[in-house]
Amino acid sequence: MTLYQQLYQSIKQAIIHGDYQPGQMLPASRLFAEEKGVSRNTVLRVYDMLVSEGYLIGIAGAGMKVASDLPDMPMPTSAEAHLISIPATPNWSTWGQRLAMLEHRRVPPNEPLPSATAALVDFQYGHVEMGDKTMLHWRKLAAKWSRLQSQHYGEPQGLNVLRTALAAHLRTYRGCRCEGDNIVVTSSAQQMFKIAVDLIAEPGDVIAIEEPWYHRFRDTLILAGITVMPIPVDEEGIDIETLSQLSLEQGVRPKLVYVTPSHQFPSGVVMSLSRRLALLEWCHSNDVWVIEDDYDSEFRYHTRPVDALQSLDRHGRVIYIGTLSKVLCPSLRIAYGIFPSQWVSRVVRALWQACRHSAWLEQYMLAELIDSGNFASHIRRQRRLYAANRECLVMALRETFGDAICIQGDKAGLHVLVWLRYWSYEQQHDIISSLAIQGVQVYPIDHLYSTPKPILGLLLGYATLTHRQIQWGVRHLGRVLGDTERTRTC
Repeated sequence: MTLYQQLYQSIKQAIIHGDYQPGQMLPASRLFAEEKGVSRNTVLRVYDMLVSEGYLIGIAGAGMKVASDLPDMPMPTSAEAHLISIPATPNWSTWGQRLAMLEHRRVPPNEPLPSATAALVDFQYGHVEMGDKTMLHWRKLAAKWSRLQSQHYGEPQGLNVLRTALAAHLRTYRGCRCEGDNIVVTSSAQQMFKIAVDLIAEPGDVIAIEEPWYHRFRDTLILAGITVMPIPVDEEGIDIETLSQLSLEQGVRPKLVYVTPSHQFPSGVVMSLSRRLALLEWCHSNDVWVIEDDYDSEFRYHTRPVDALQSLDRHGRVIYIGTLSKVLCPSLRIAYGIFPSQWVSRVVRALWQACRHSAWLEQYMLAELIDSGNFASHIRRQRRLYAANRECLVMALRETFGDAICIQGDKAGLHVLVWLRYWSYEQQHDIISSLAIQGVQVYPIDHLYSTPKPILGLLLGYATLTHRQIQWGVRHLGRVLGDTERTRTC
C-alpha cells in the first residue's frame, strides 16, 4: 500500500469511527505533512479525494473541516466509537467442523504442555540433528544453487535430477524397485498421504491402520470422512488374522492398509518377513492397497536396515512414502513417494492442482548431496550419534527404574517407548505437569489407542539431546515418579 493510500485510509477511518467529529477542522496541509512524514502534495491529494467523496469540506483561507452530512454512514456515539464489533461466525463446512473436533480432542504431542519454566530437557520424538559437517556442506550447496535460481515453474513430479538420485539411493539402501519415473516429490509425507487417500477412498469408505497408530495419518482419515479400522500390532507387526476377521465381520474390505513396517510407530516393532508376505498376499487377494510409511528406516543400530516392504511387492500394491525430515532436518520440506505406474499421472495432476511443485532450490541441493555420496556419509555419522544417545538413554532408564519399566523400540529409530509398570495412565497429567515445572518434557501415548492401556506409557526421543541432558532428564523423571503413589502391581 502506498503512502497516499495509507494516509487516505487513516483519515477516512478516523472520520468513520468518530475520532474526527463533524465540523472539526483538520490540520493545515503543511503541518499535517510534517507530522506524518510525507510530502505536502500527498496530503493535498488525500484532502482532495476526501472532499470529492463528501467526507471533508474546504473552507477558503481556513483549511479543511469534517462534513456535517457524511455519505451514507451511521455515525457512532461517543460510547460506541471505540468498541470492537463481534466478528461474524462462519457457517463451517463438515470438514471445518471435523477439524475443530480434532483440535479439542487432545493436546498434540508436538505441542509442549504449559509449564512454569521452558523445557531444559525435551524428549521430543522426531527431531534430528543435521550435524556440523553436513550443515557446512548444505550451506555451500545453497550458495551455489541460489545463483542459478530458475525464473520458471518447476516440474510438478519433482526435478528429474532429484528423482533419479533418490531412485538410485532407494535401490541401494532400501532395496526398492523403482526408477525416477515412478517417484513423485512433494513438500511433506502428510501431503502425500492426503493425495493417496483422496484418490482411492470416498467418505464412508474404510481404511485400516495399525494400533497404536500414527495420529496424523488417522487425523487425515477423520477429516476426509473415512471410517478407521484399527488393527492391533503384536511382536511381529500388524495382525493379519484380525484384519481378515474384521473385514468379514463388518462385511467390507478396507480400501487401503497403512503400515510402518521398518519401525512401527510408536511401538518400534519391526514387521517380520512372514508377516510382510502375508500382508501383501492378503491385500492382493482382496484388491486392497498398501501405504508403507518408511519414516526413519535409516536408523537401525544392531543390523543393517531391513529392506522396504515395497521390495517384496510383486503385484504393484504398495505405495512407498519417505521423508527427509527425519534424516536431514524437519524444516526441510521435501518428501517423496514411489507409486505404482498407474498412479503416477493422477498424483502429479493432484500436486499441480494443489501446489504446482515443491521448492526448486532445495531439490537441486538434495540431488547433489545424494550424488556426491555426502548424504550416505551423513546417515552413517548420524546413526553412530543416535546409537550412542539411545544407549545412554536406555542405560539411564534401567539404572533408575530397574524392572519397574519395559522398554520397546530401542533397536532402531529416534525414540523409545517406555511402559511404567506401577503407574497408571490416569496419573499422567499430574506426572507430566510436575516434570514440566522442573523443565523436563515427556510425551504420553494414551491418545494413540482406541482404549488406553492401563499402565502409563511415555515416548522419549533422544536424537537432539546430549548425554548430560538425557541423564539429567531421567533423574528428574525418577524423582517425580518416586513422589507419585504407585497404583498397580505387575
